[in-house]
Amino acid sequence: MCSYSNLIMVPVPFNLIRYGATIAMALEVMPMKKAEDSDQDVRHKRARLPARLVAASAAVATALLGQDPRPGDPLRGWSTAGEAGVIDLVQVEQSKLLPSTTEFVLKNSSNKAITGFALTCEDMTNTIDFFNSGTALRQGETYRLSVSDRELSGRDRIVTVAAIVFEDGTAQGAQEQIEFIWNSRWGQLFEIERVRKLLESQTEAPEGVTGAAALKAELGALPKSPAEAFDSVQGVQVPEADLATIRAAGSRGQHGFLVGVRNTRERALWRVDQLLRGASDGNTLSAVDWGKQISNLRELYRALSTSSHEFLARAGKGAAK
Repeated sequence: MCSYSNLIMVPVPFNLIRYGATIAMALEVMPMKKAEDSDQDVRHKRARLPARLVAASAAVATALLGQDPRPGDPLRGWSTAGEAGVIDLVQVEQSKLLPSTTEFVLKNSSNKAITGFALTCEDMTNTIDFFNSGTALRQGETYRLSVSDRELSGRDRIVTVAAIVFEDGTAQGAQEQIEFIWNSRWGQLFEIERVRKLLESQTEAPEGVTGAAALKAELGALPKSPAEAFDSVQGVQVPEADLATIRAAGSRGQHGFLVGVRNTRERALWRVDQLLRGASDGNTLSAVDWGKQISNLRELYRALSTSSHEFLARAGKGAAK
């Protein structure tokens, strides 16, 4: 039986930082919002799951294929199980914007803001996380998940809400899914602090290509295992957490830490690659340009660090100690 997974990390909003484009921390997952929504009032949060699922992450709900078996039924024969009544499936429809794509509309029916949740169906689990986004799924708000029909079979038409993490740090549902969400957050934070520290130590003297290549080498390769992820952040100081305690988690929690570190590092490497690509396109980076780019990157990771610690404070976390 085939099983795979995906983790969607909702991006940092434009108003958090002044650097560049918005940050999508997940691999190849770019959440969208309706044109009329502002950054401060997003009633519908939307994410598109790529056709090629990334094996390092946490997985998808399922979708309906073919003809609608129940005309007039907004759920098209689907139902919600697990933590239903907290997150409910309120609509299932074919996307009007994306071809061969089914959209699941999920509503926060609780009285608390939600910052992460896991959905399972058949052999798949889809974990959605608002860590570092500056947002949450608040009471009455909906999240729209778009799923390629090629990834789905629609055998049982049941979406199970496996776990939910609230803004206040409380959670309910499957413990291993909750542990995955929190440890992916710790992985993100440890890597954010590692990258921030590297950027703080950068001088503005080197020419662009030389400096960018050296920084990329310092960032290092993507970890392939939890052990590599933990070893790569040894020595990084995160006041809220104890790395040894996080490392003692079960396999699902360890995998969450790997995902958090790996995705965050990949985004950092991607940003440095943009500097190198600009130089290879004939846009030579002078020492002055390099200094500006380093300054922008420092500002970005300082903002990410600040928002992460504020998130943990709202959740009452010094918890991983």
